[in-house]
Amino acid sequence: MYYIFGLYCSTSLNTELALLFITYKYCWHY
Repeated sequence: MYYIFGLYCSTSLNTELALLFITYKYCWHY
């Protein structure tokens, strides 16, 4: 249960970082 929770948090964090990176690239482009 703890492993699944940790995996979920890790995936959520990676998704948020990826979204932030894409937004940054998009804003930097224009």
